[in-house]
Amino acid sequence: MTNWARSRRAIMVGAASLLAIMAATSAAAQQGPTAATQLDELIVTANKREERLIDVPLAVTALSEQALLRQGVRGLDDYVRLVPGVRLNDNGPGSSVVTMRGVNTSNTVAGQGSTVGFSLDDVPIDVGFNARSTVDMRLFDVERLEVLRGPQGTLQGAQSLSGLVRMVTNRPQLDSFGGAIEGTVSGVAHGSTGGDLNVALNVPLVDDVLAVRATGYITRAPGYVDNRASGDDNQNFTDNSGARLQVRWRPASTITFDAGYTYQLIRNKALNVVYRNPSVGTGDVYEYDHILPNKVNVEFDQLRFGFDWDLGWATLTDVTAYSRKKIDTTDEGYLAGLKGRIDTPSSSKIFSQELRLASNDGDAPLKWLVGGFYSHRDGGFNQVLTAPPLPVLLNVLVGSTLEELAGFGDLTFTGIPNWEVALGARYTNSKYDFDVQRSGLAFPLGPDKASNSENIFTPRLSVSYRPTDRQNFYFLISKGWRSGGYNSASGIAAGAPKTYDSDTLWNYELGAKTRLLDDRLDINVALYRLEWKSVQIQARDPRSGFNFNDNAGSAEGKGIEVEARFRPTDRVELGTAFSFSDTELSEDTPVFQATGVAGARKGDRLPASAEFNIANFVEVRLPFERDPFVRVDHSYIGSAFTGFAGTGTRFGDYHLVSVRAGLSFGETQVIAFVSNLFDEDAITNATDPGGVFDLRGRAFRVQPRTIGITVRSGF
Repeated sequence: MTNWARSRRAIMVGAASLLAIMAATSAAAQQGPTAATQLDELIVTANKREERLIDVPLAVTALSEQALLRQGVRGLDDYVRLVPGVRLNDNGPGSSVVTMRGVNTSNTVAGQGSTVGFSLDDVPIDVGFNARSTVDMRLFDVERLEVLRGPQGTLQGAQSLSGLVRMVTNRPQLDSFGGAIEGTVSGVAHGSTGGDLNVALNVPLVDDVLAVRATGYITRAPGYVDNRASGDDNQNFTDNSGARLQVRWRPASTITFDAGYTYQLIRNKALNVVYRNPSVGTGDVYEYDHILPNKVNVEFDQLRFGFDWDLGWATLTDVTAYSRKKIDTTDEGYLAGLKGRIDTPSSSKIFSQELRLASNDGDAPLKWLVGGFYSHRDGGFNQVLTAPPLPVLLNVLVGSTLEELAGFGDLTFTGIPNWEVALGARYTNSKYDFDVQRSGLAFPLGPDKASNSENIFTPRLSVSYRPTDRQNFYFLISKGWRSGGYNSASGIAAGAPKTYDSDTLWNYELGAKTRLLDDRLDINVALYRLEWKSVQIQARDPRSGFNFNDNAGSAEGKGIEVEARFRPTDRVELGTAFSFSDTELSEDTPVFQATGVAGARKGDRLPASAEFNIANFVEVRLPFERDPFVRVDHSYIGSAFTGFAGTGTRFGDYHLVSVRAGLSFGETQVIAFVSNLFDEDAITNATDPGGVFDLRGRAFRVQPRTIGITVRSGF
């Protein structure tokens, strides 16, 4: 089947999904509403103040704790499929690449800084140059998840070039004892069994004054890839364990102090990787012949402190944090055809503080917010290529320091009935220094240093028209940026600059958010145009095989995102979320691509981005005891390529169907599930042959059919 035929079929699925909702809407319009048929209304803090989701003048998808549970969302790969305009190029736990609105030029996590930012309880998490891993926090005991699409540079700062994922945990409750325990057992086709145990406990120590909340979890994701070289079956299982301890103290009604500590450790023996074409490997899609382990272990912890002080006329908020991340990767490597081992331990330590003051009077014609942000990050990595009995072939040690100081503000005018105009801006001074040591038999280059300083201005303007409190039509202009970095391959790879600059993204967006039929129908639509300047791309030196980053002119994009949910009766809910995006270079670039293709031209589609994605669901509550329900989810992940203009390796282009069914026994829920119902064999990401890490090309495959059961009990 041709690419167009597959895309056309997927687009038809999206259109059919929307038509089905419209048809159901027409039928249900004849019925009167009840409280049970009305959709929930979420309160979010996407703009650093509490607002109804419908009132926020930008594209936001929010999932409550109950929605996360009913949809089986516990990790990154679960929720990304639910959000329009967002894609996960899966390289395995801690190693995946998240893309929003097609803004990306690399499908490998170690290649570039992320274009998508992540935050945990308003604290940015390191996904920049030295992070070399993706944030994948366990989504248990979480109040809500907010996915903000489009640049968020004004209020959120660097690294949110194309969007931001905000994880908001449940805070300690001062007036109630309670908690939850949840366990899952699952088995995967062609593989092993797995499971998890999650526990949360809330304890008030002094009523209405002091409380603590503790959360812990331990999980094992089943493996399904066999290594015929080592004889290990199901070697790609992953262990994930973590804990969170929070304290809330309210000495007076006007001030609240919060402190918390979060820890997570992800360990695996191997990734979900096989050869892209089984004919050059072992001949089976779930087999591999890797002699050395190809693993990524990620350890993360964060200590956070903050307060909210109600001054009457305004609220002063402080968020201070210290975070650490350690990553240990091991893989096979090749140099001049010589097979060896590459070890790349890396780490980062970040201190950050944000202090902001926001007006309190929500009915005033002018609302305002001002703040300052400071962060200091120390990090680095050590890449060592060995091929015993030879001496060390390559040893690169990179240390870096990144310091940011920013001031930001936002003014919102509501003095004209039904209209709202908001203007915000952020000014950031960013400085970074790199100290590099390089040695080894192949490249005895010695030490090197580099530094850079940039001043970045990121404004935002939005205009909203709200004819009723159930409709919001808005226009948005926003800007985001991503910091530059250092090329450790400079001096080794021909054409590699010592440093590369930050890139910036302008977003022009028209949106509509509507609640219709007495709150039974939600339809949200966003149309956007993007202008991307000084685009960071990953290039390759064909002689040495080393990759490096460079700035390559500009790119542009346009697209549409649609979300719709409908509850025709108190027992049925259905919805769809789909997106179409077209991102391409807007000028020629001579850079030799990592795919082995020389240069790229104006109009070439960007790598690692799909034109079309869709997610659909229908949930039915049956009229029997124990409140039984059945939910069916379908998603289509469009095709993408590792190179520009559809060159390199193709991946994606697959459908997934999952089914969940559950019963309630008071405070206890029992949910059975089947993921990847039709056991789809699909490639979630891929690498090209050649380069230092692989001469044959690899494929990362979707997890086969998985059957399991979850039991959750609250108290």
